[in-house]
Amino acid sequence: MGDLGRLGSAVLDTSPDLVIVLNGSLEVVLHNDRARALAERAGLVKGSGGSTATNRAWAIVFTRALRGEVVDFTTSLEGFNYDVHVPPIVGASPDVVELVVVHARDVTATKAAELARQRLLDAVPDLVAIIRRDGSVAHVKEAQDAAARLTIEGLEGATLRASLAESFRSSSPVVFEHEVVLDGEPRVRHVHVRAIGDDEAVLLLRDVTAQRRLTSRLMVADRMASLGTLAAGVAHELNNPLAYVTANLEFIEDELRRSIRENTPLDISQMLDPIVESREGLARMLVIVKDLKTFSRPDEETFADVDVNHLLDRVLSMAMKEIKYRGNVEKAYGTVAPVRANEARLGQVFLNLLQNAAQALDERKFAGNVIRLRTGMREGRTVVEVADNGAGIAPENRSRVFDPFFTTKPLGVGTGLGLAICLGIVKSMGGEIELESAVGAGAIFRVLLPAGAGTFAAPESTSFGRIPIREPKKQSILAIDDDPNILSSLAKLLRDHEVECCGNAFDALHRFESGEQYDLVLCDVMMPHMSGVELFEAVQKRWPGRERRIAFMTGGAITPQTRTFLERTSAVILEKPFSLAAIEDCLQRLR
Repeated sequence: MGDLGRLGSAVLDTSPDLVIVLNGSLEVVLHNDRARALAERAGLVKGSGGSTATNRAWAIVFTRALRGEVVDFTTSLEGFNYDVHVPPIVGASPDVVELVVVHARDVTATKAAELARQRLLDAVPDLVAIIRRDGSVAHVKEAQDAAARLTIEGLEGATLRASLAESFRSSSPVVFEHEVVLDGEPRVRHVHVRAIGDDEAVLLLRDVTAQRRLTSRLMVADRMASLGTLAAGVAHELNNPLAYVTANLEFIEDELRRSIRENTPLDISQMLDPIVESREGLARMLVIVKDLKTFSRPDEETFADVDVNHLLDRVLSMAMKEIKYRGNVEKAYGTVAPVRANEARLGQVFLNLLQNAAQALDERKFAGNVIRLRTGMREGRTVVEVADNGAGIAPENRSRVFDPFFTTKPLGVGTGLGLAICLGIVKSMGGEIELESAVGAGAIFRVLLPAGAGTFAAPESTSFGRIPIREPKKQSILAIDDDPNILSSLAKLLRDHEVECCGNAFDALHRFESGEQYDLVLCDVMMPHMSGVELFEAVQKRWPGRERRIAFMTGGAITPQTRTFLERTSAVILEKPFSLAAIEDCLQRLR
């Protein structure tokens, strides 16, 4: 080998790969040190001791190269994997190959890493995809559960592009949920996107429908458990007004019977005070029942603007029975923006925090015990703070209080799910919960939620409503309810109007068929055989326009489908128990 050959070999020795250059006769012209010995043992060049099969395989490669083809392949030599690139080099005549270069790169470690990565991917049950920066798909590993029918196609769009952009910008994962409908059933997909380098991101897609359903059931169960602990207190709050309402009604009944029996004039002035007291008692019971309906209704996904001041007061009224024997309550409500939330779920959060605060107080130190409720704004977010001056939370437990099933309460006094569910609810509304605590100094739980438009001041007191001045014009009203006592009370309450009563929807439908028309139709939602919704739809179909005169009466026990119908049709709803003022309002709204 001349000086030029030695110089060429020295240059090739700087390459980490195996490089051999052969002439048209397949004789070695140049090579680096690491290439020659291995090539001879493998039967890559002439004069080697390689096997015939290996020589024959390389002969095919060289034959193709000498014909002017570029040959690329992967092979194994002595336990190592190589990516081999064999380009021909032509001379003065483009039809004659003068040199053949064998360039072999050791990819053993790379192949081992790829195999390990594939095994890892195969072990992951989720759909895993490699997404390029522009949103195109580089690779997809299908999910193990074929029945879940996870596909990446449904994710293509603005949400995925925005998630990719955010992950590349922040170098952190972006998580969101995506809903699809399969065979008429809604399914929930959990999507996790994270940039890996400058040009690609990994995407994990998982079906979490079952987990979401279980979470919903746990939320409802925890809400019912919270209400269950208040059952005795609620019964007490109802029994007090019931006691004097019952007593007043007995007094009025006795006076009326005595007047009839003895044929003596009735002292009407004695009737007014018990009637007013009874109405006040009914107002108290109405508030309690409305609060219970808010928090015990079936789980739903309806979101609306919620006034946290008003909601916190309603929750406090429910929890007060448990609190008032343990300590005092101090309120410092500020002007707040509405939050977009599910009222029942957010009420569940506040109820749980109030119960925890009450249970943290030592009953023996009643005089000094206090629960402080504060609301306000912070950095564009609505803040609700529940603080107590109880025993506080030990440092080793602070990081665990939001873990499912973790509790420091005695056996039978807690499921360990409350705070975990609270955190999940608040996060689903785009918020967070902060905790401050020191042993012996109590704890502060601070709920922060995204603020909406507008503001709410501190709530006003609830009023049952005074009896309005009746208009001289009589209205024609049809009342439909399967409870005869409801119909009887409506007839008395609306005695200055023309009222007809039906015990079922079929009877009402016959009246419509006979040509009867009414200024107002008060119809119970839930009735046997034919519901109020079914009557509404029948009237709408047969006499378009008349359905606009129908207002629904409900005690709150309605199905999710009925609730959806009422929201979709924007129907006028009269909540039981109702006052004359509420019925007069229905007449005004339906004119």
